[in-house]
Amino acid sequence: MTALTRAALRRPLTIYMLMALSVIGGLAAYRALPRESFPEIRIPLIVVSTVYPGSSPSDVEAQVTRKIETELKGLSGVKEIRSTSSDGYSLIEVEFTPDVELDTALQKVRERVDLALPELPEDAEDPAISDIDFSRIPIMILHLGGDLGMVRLKRIADDLEDRLEAIPGVNQVNVIGGQEREVHVFADPRRLTAYGIGLSDLIETIEREHLSVPGGSLDIGRLSFLVRVPAEVQDPLEIADFVVEVVGGRPVYVKDVADVVYGFEEESSRARLNGSPAIALTVEKRTGANIIAVARSIREVAEDVRRQLPSGAELRITEDQSEDIEEMVRNLENNILSGLVLVLVVLFLAMGWRPAVIVAAAIPFSMVITFLAVALLGYTLNMVILFSLVLLLGMLVDNAIVTVENIYRHREAGDPPAVAAEAGTREVTMPIVASTATTLSAFAPMLMWPGIVGEFMKFLPVTLILGLSASLLVALVFNPTLALRLLSVPPRGPARHGRGRWLDRYEKLLRWCLDRGPEVPLGFTRNWLLLVVFFAALALALAAGLAGSLAGVPVPASLPAGLLGAAAAAFAAQGVLWLLSLPAVLAGRRAWITDHRARILWSMGALLALTLAAYGALGRGVEFFPEIEPRTIWIDMEFPPGTTLDAQDALVSVIEERTRDVPDLVAAMANVGSTGVSAQGGPVGGRASNRSRVTLELERFQARSRSSFLTLQEVRREVADLTGAQINVVKPDDGPPTGKPVAIRLIGDDYAALGRAAEELRRRLAREPGLLNVSEDYDEGFPEVRVEIDREAAARSGTNTRDVALAIRTALAGTEVAKFRSGEDEYDIVVRLPAPERRSLDTLEELTVVGAGGRTVPIRSLARVVAASGPSAIRRVDLHRVITVEADVDHAGGYTDGEMRRRAAAAVAGLGLPDGVRWEFAGSTEEEGESRDFLVRAFLVAILLIALILVTEFDSLVTPITILVSVVLSLIGVLWGLIVTRTPFGIVMTGIGVISLAGIVVNNAIVLCDFILQARRRGVGKVEAIVAAGRTRMRPVLLTAVTTVLGLIPLTTGVNVDFFGGGVTFGSESSQWWGPMGVAVIFGLGVATALTLVVVPVTYDVLSDVSER
Repeated sequence: MTALTRAALRRPLTIYMLMALSVIGGLAAYRALPRESFPEIRIPLIVVSTVYPGSSPSDVEAQVTRKIETELKGLSGVKEIRSTSSDGYSLIEVEFTPDVELDTALQKVRERVDLALPELPEDAEDPAISDIDFSRIPIMILHLGGDLGMVRLKRIADDLEDRLEAIPGVNQVNVIGGQEREVHVFADPRRLTAYGIGLSDLIETIEREHLSVPGGSLDIGRLSFLVRVPAEVQDPLEIADFVVEVVGGRPVYVKDVADVVYGFEEESSRARLNGSPAIALTVEKRTGANIIAVARSIREVAEDVRRQLPSGAELRITEDQSEDIEEMVRNLENNILSGLVLVLVVLFLAMGWRPAVIVAAAIPFSMVITFLAVALLGYTLNMVILFSLVLLLGMLVDNAIVTVENIYRHREAGDPPAVAAEAGTREVTMPIVASTATTLSAFAPMLMWPGIVGEFMKFLPVTLILGLSASLLVALVFNPTLALRLLSVPPRGPARHGRGRWLDRYEKLLRWCLDRGPEVPLGFTRNWLLLVVFFAALALALAAGLAGSLAGVPVPASLPAGLLGAAAAAFAAQGVLWLLSLPAVLAGRRAWITDHRARILWSMGALLALTLAAYGALGRGVEFFPEIEPRTIWIDMEFPPGTTLDAQDALVSVIEERTRDVPDLVAAMANVGSTGVSAQGGPVGGRASNRSRVTLELERFQARSRSSFLTLQEVRREVADLTGAQINVVKPDDGPPTGKPVAIRLIGDDYAALGRAAEELRRRLAREPGLLNVSEDYDEGFPEVRVEIDREAAARSGTNTRDVALAIRTALAGTEVAKFRSGEDEYDIVVRLPAPERRSLDTLEELTVVGAGGRTVPIRSLARVVAASGPSAIRRVDLHRVITVEADVDHAGGYTDGEMRRRAAAAVAGLGLPDGVRWEFAGSTEEEGESRDFLVRAFLVAILLIALILVTEFDSLVTPITILVSVVLSLIGVLWGLIVTRTPFGIVMTGIGVISLAGIVVNNAIVLCDFILQARRRGVGKVEAIVAAGRTRMRPVLLTAVTTVLGLIPLTTGVNVDFFGGGVTFGSESSQWWGPMGVAVIFGLGVATALTLVVVPVTYDVLSDVSER
């Protein structure tokens, strides 16, 4: 590294050219980087879906799901196998551990499914195998609504779809809603029976008559003619004239047994925008496309279409993900400029404008190098990388401050520019290399973060490692070269004398801290006084605690007792030390109790104990991810199975009316018979016909009149008294999809017993204060009508189970037999019974199938029709049947996830589960536990790596232990920061902050200890070496701490200066998300700075005494 600096100082013009090229290349890379809201992650989660028509959930489970699961269970690297067996459909999810590549997982699953194929029923379709692609989440949704009628709206939506798909970067546009045209062939069961014709005959007639068959070519002379048989009808009503059969020499036409109607498909769901019928268009972008550029083009097309819409129509864009990323990019740019300004101001006040400019230059140069590296790795500019860059802001100047300040000190000593640049950099090269290495060691373990959260957060350590490495290069090459030409020393003036006075005061404080203590008699008297205070505090603490217990004082009110107890513990430690030192005091010798160093170290231990006690009494508990104010509110309704569309619509309309005037409402979307679509990054609720949803979109954060948490609570109150469905008012998940905070999975083989236990547990949890939206996924199923076929009777009649099942499906659900083409459009031709005939069991029994010799056989002679019921879906995890009861936690009410999980566990314990049923936590508990365990291990590994680097650097144990003590005690600042700001301890965000802090706080301590050792190697006494190093390092220690803190303040507090639009903004969604990490670093670093200037020198002095004995 020293050789690199020397080479740079000898070729400054070359370095200047490299600096210019890095700026040009970095800015170009920054502009070209694709923007994303969330990172593009590929999780090794494989989905196997199989269609088994006409089968019940239990049949699907037995004949399809279990057989495929049996083959899959032997796969290596599988974390969990989940399955859902429903009517005619099997869905299996195979989740692999993070170390398995997605392509490898796909291949493994394909091989095992192929082994299961011979075991599957013949009439089951081949399983479809695919992976979960998070890039398919829509980047925005366009809602087209109005009172034009659904046919006209659908035509406008189709035209808009074509225009949107022509935009570069758009991968796919899906039109959801509206009614497609359809050719209905309504068969009359009585006329079919009269003519002896079955539904299968009708289907075959249309299939063989409505077609276009190429006939090859015909060569006549020198010409070749293409031969075609154009039998497709030009008018759908021509189907009525097809001949089905000839009976008694007379043709029987389709119109004799059925009515042909050119109409619209039957309504299965409804959608409204602000009370008017609507159609939704979801837009997906191509992988790697710039979301901001694509969204801008979409908005331009939408605006052009909006101008051409007829009166009464409305086009609105909702859930625009590009707005979030644009805000984050704008905040990043403003934070960079704010950081530059703040660093320049602080450094100007401390060092003058020239050193300030040289140091501040480390920010843009390190940033542009980081942009280049991120672009080369093929990453997108997403929210995690953007925050990493903001976190880097204050850290990028740390190495530059150390280097430039040391060069500046040499210039003050009279060295010429070249000598000062080389010597000043050489002296701090190894310390800043070691300090950078320790910081990188803190972040490196996070590269191994497992699970969905790890995939989501891995971009943080990568970006930080790249940026810190760039800052080291800038500090050792760019900054010395700039200092060579730009750095000059102003004449001694009042400011320098002022700084000298502060250094003198610090030296006085440091010498007092290192003093072995006053004369023994004074120390003896003082310690008797301490003992009196100790016993008084202990008695007061015991009295307060006893009074609080007898009076039943709640925990917050018993805080004084807790604090007094902690103080008593601190005095107890002092008292024990006094007793141990009593013989030395009585003998007139110096003792530890009279040593200022011991007082400081014991005080730090007491302060740590006091902090832990205070956090236990005042802390807001633990959370997984920060809870963000929602911009979208979902009102989900689950109706009893079989509830008609009209009945659902009645309740949805009431909810629309009640929420019409909620504050900050931008748009309200209602979906009846489905839960619609979402661009929120989480799973869509589903398409079950007994579920509906009202979606409320609110103003963006800056434009809201109040917290959207208050709006969420208001909406819950508005719908609390409604009946007819289970209503849950929820917000989209914050962060990666990990499930509900409270989720209990009941496991067993008896699904009915599981269902009963789940329902009882749901009722108990619903009565628990602090739990919201309690639900279970046991689907009772629709009322069923089962057709139990007599296989022997069917065989004697020349038919079979398949023919009967297909006839019933055609009669009720309809069978698509062909396509009718009109221009570029295609419409289905569907055969079924008319709606009135599909409302009676008698019709079902009167249906006929074609048997031997073309004779029609009534179904009543082949089967028995019975009413029944059963679950509409059977869920399994790792080959066991499961039902999950889950709930949200009322964080606004002061409840924590951990507290509510304990209550839920107690509810399960009091339930008395039947034999063969066990339970476990699921949902976010799994990811939370995995992340918590990993972060604890990562912190320990980081400490070990830091210790290894320190031992290698200093070749002793005294200095590494001295430095690591400051890391542990910096937790005092973290915990008090959480208490003061009323921030919960976030497993992810605060955990990352603590690990980051471990790497940051050692930097100044390393340089300080290195200067002490350098002075001692020159023969300076230990105390004088400590004092001299403290005076030398005081300014850079304070500057590095202040610049790091100032770089994080805008994001942590949400207070931001808008350099482009003007004005100052207060609060943001980003500050809610990343604020807990900023709080941990800011408060922890503030305490660590004081520790570096006071406790580290004292600790070094004490430990060196011990090692030298």
